Amino acid sequence: MKRPLLVSLCLVFATAATMPVAQAAEKRAVESKPDVGPLPRFQARPAYPFEMRRAGIAGEVVVGFIITTDGDVEGAHAVRSSRKEFEKSAVECVQKWKFKPATKNGKPVAVEMMVPIVFSLN
Repeated sequence: MKRPLLVSLCLVFATAATMPVAQAAEKRAVESKPDVGPLPRFQARPAYPFEMRRAGIAGEVVVGFIITTDGDVEGAHAVRSSRKEFEKSAVECVQKWKFKPATKNGKPVAVEMMVPIVFSLN
């Protein structure tokens, strides 16, 4: 019996210590407390890794990244995961996401984020 694919996406503000800010600091400063947080405009869904689906294995990857002042994603990387096999799919999907950028005093600012991507087969 074929079970439906369920992948949960949830945005969570990250603390400044979760990802080295130096990755994006060359281009822009990262704001830790924006007045208005970023809003998702497009969120690609991750592909469930074939071998994990076939084996009936669920998992989770927490992806850390920076949302730029243009609303693009930079520096996406797996912060932690239940299984390494899910990391590539989770990071690749987050890299495609687009946002309305966060603002501070009415101006767009870059912010650091962490998102749990949950892979479930039920």
